[in-house]
Amino acid sequence: MVTTAVIGTALLVHAWPSLGELLIYDRQAILGGELWRAVTGHWVHFSASHLTLDALVLGVAGTLMELTDRRQFVRLMVTGSMLIGVGLLALQPELGRYGGLLGLATAAVASIVLGALRQAGASRRLGLAILALMTLKFATELFGGSFIFASISRPEIQPCPLSHALGAATAVLLWLWECRPAVRARTLSACAPMPVRASIAGKNGS
Repeated sequence: MVTTAVIGTALLVHAWPSLGELLIYDRQAILGGELWRAVTGHWVHFSASHLTLDALVLGVAGTLMELTDRRQFVRLMVTGSMLIGVGLLALQPELGRYGGLLGLATAAVASIVLGALRQAGASRRLGLAILALMTLKFATELFGGSFIFASISRPEIQPCPLSHALGAATAVLLWLWECRPAVRARTLSACAPMPVRASIAGKNGS
């Protein structure tokens, strides 16, 4: 599975610190020509708990998406890894270094939420609950300046809520792209379903 490959790569990078130094998002290095860092920085983590949290969230959300449409999940990961890196470079110039899969994990969770909100009953309530939790985490890290679940002993490492927002924006952009036929028809009823739709419906028996 693609999810396994993504998380497995992060585990390998974490176990090989010198590789992490080569891949981490480093603004000065990127501006100096090492452009790959804008994409590969997602696979670098600053502690075991940081990696565990990111892997857990992406593992669950990615598996749900892959069960229905693996290609959609691959598009999300490829697009998100580029857009988040470029977005951080353009919108947060004070950010020197960045790492973590949570931006991509947020993109996957946002895709699930978008699919759930278009349903009725339990699926929609689940989507609203997930959306509320995402909003709470984003606001806490934005205004509190500290990680909620991950433990990182280095005080210079701070949360990066913008990466989460860019991940969610990636999911919305891909959803709108899938909805182009419906937009042309001036109705959302023909909108291509998000891949998690069937998964959530199946879990809730609806």
